[in-house]
Amino acid sequence: TLPHLQYLVSLAILRAVSTITETTSLGIRLKWPNDIYAYTTGSAGEEEGAGKDNLVKIGGVLCQSSYDGHGDFQVTVWFGINVTNEEPTTCLSALQALSSSTAPLITRETLLASFFNHLEQMHRKLEAAGFEPFRAEYERVWLHTNQALTFTEKGFQKKVVVTGLTPNGYLAATTTDGKERLELHPDSNSLNFWDGFVSRKM
Repeated sequence: TLPHLQYLVSLAILRAVSTITETTSLGIRLKWPNDIYAYTTGSAGEEEGAGKDNLVKIGGVLCQSSYDGHGDFQVTVWFGINVTNEEPTTCLSALQALSSSTAPLITRETLLASFFNHLEQMHRKLEAAGFEPFRAEYERVWLHTNQALTFTEKGFQKKVVVTGLTPNGYLAATTTDGKERLELHPDSNSLNFWDGFVSRKM
């Protein structure tokens, strides 16, 4: 599905960063559905557990599909990430300089080359086996496993906990009492994960 392709692109970026810097991706994490964040505490921001106040956005991914009228869908992929520009948050080269990496500093050219090498191989696997081979890797680098949320719908609020991804690529969650399973979609007016969602019951 389109969401899964978007997740694959995000993973390819992180794999490329890891390959070039010879580190575990400099503490970069994914905020569902399409943002790339970095921790700003610890060595190269790799120190987790400091909470969202120590996370800054450094990039994002967008995939858009269109139908050509002849039975085929075309997908356009955009992504942007701060490679060498530390403003307004931070960038990959700054994070690498603070890390234990002894590799040459990352550049836009090396990032793009490594990204496409990874994406080509990953896309072949996606076509053959779907997203399941990548699910554990994605959930390991995103920010939301066991995250507690206040879910609002039609004026009612429920406390829920994120449990992973649904087969459709949305967030799977359960109410804290364990009685309901939900599929969480971004609010149609905002993609701000921290503030709100709409949902469809599974």
